[in-house]
Amino acid sequence: MILTRHNTPVFLLNAGLLSTQTLMEHVVEVRSNTHRNRGFSVTWGQDQGFYVKQHMPDEGLWESDSSVVNEARILGVLEDVAALHGSVPTLRYFDAVAQTLVTDWLSGMLPCRDLARSSASDPLAVARHLGRSLAGLHAGLVRVRASDDFAFSEQTPWVLRLRNLFPVVTADQSWGQAELVRIVQSERATMAALERLERTWPQRRLIHGDMKWQNCLLPAEPGSATSGCVFIDWEMAALGDPLWDLAGMAQSYIGDWMNIFPAETTDASDATVQHAADAFPTHRAALRELWSGYASVERGASRPRLAALLAARLIQTLYEDIAGEPDIAPQHAIVLQLACNALADPERGAESLFGAA
Repeated sequence: MILTRHNTPVFLLNAGLLSTQTLMEHVVEVRSNTHRNRGFSVTWGQDQGFYVKQHMPDEGLWESDSSVVNEARILGVLEDVAALHGSVPTLRYFDAVAQTLVTDWLSGMLPCRDLARSSASDPLAVARHLGRSLAGLHAGLVRVRASDDFAFSEQTPWVLRLRNLFPVVTADQSWGQAELVRIVQSERATMAALERLERTWPQRRLIHGDMKWQNCLLPAEPGSATSGCVFIDWEMAALGDPLWDLAGMAQSYIGDWMNIFPAETTDASDATVQHAADAFPTHRAALRELWSGYASVERGASRPRLAALLAARLIQTLYEDIAGEPDIAPQHAIVLQLACNALADPERGAESLFGAA
């Protein structure tokens, strides 16, 4: 059964999660939130409801171990860890054949982007809270153990193996992506740093694997942005470096900085670079608070390693963002240079990105 906005309520009825009485007494709204996989919010009344996600393959037949299957298994394991209750979604139902999972609809919550950038809130306080909340999540994940019939993935982020890509245009790689690969592979220090990160990648702790603003929800009530934090979308969860999650959250701030460039920007002129430099201190202040909040809990965390992982995550995000693009935009070129510099010298990169230690 391929889910759509029209038949998702039927799926919930068959699963015993939605009643005919609810359908008769309430207006049930179904909204599509499809991204990597099919996603639908089904809500009624005072924000009651569910979030439904179904595997959507790129092509061909469904994989037996899709990202949705991985998320369902992960959420099932996380249910047994009391320290994580309230910070991860509750799995309500999973259909292995349809590769579909159902979690509660988290009412009164917003993607933290809406608060991290809001003038109605204190963005620095939000950044520090995100850091502390993420460190608390990692402290809980330390207690998670795989079951006998489910082994956690040990796959490293693909960007650490960028040496395996070719700087050529293919059906799956645009001109812009090919040029990015060529630039990065021409930087020996950058490539050496990526390979070093791969060699030193830990495989002892479970991490979220795809952390970013969109996957962190905060209360929508004014003044409550620093109370409660729910981390969603566990499709990419695997064994790895907890700082990769923090790097993912940090790259959201860099992405926000990249969006300050006017849409008509056509070249990385001195004026463009200066405009970027003038705007960066505000984002650096938020990055510093994000790090401070995390380090206040995870006291052994390495700031230079975070800088290197953030740089790698920026390259990965840039590559994904320019899919289908004929070239690299000026703002992308500036961020790419920032990433290459940080990888070549993580100590200096940490100071540039987070300020003086």
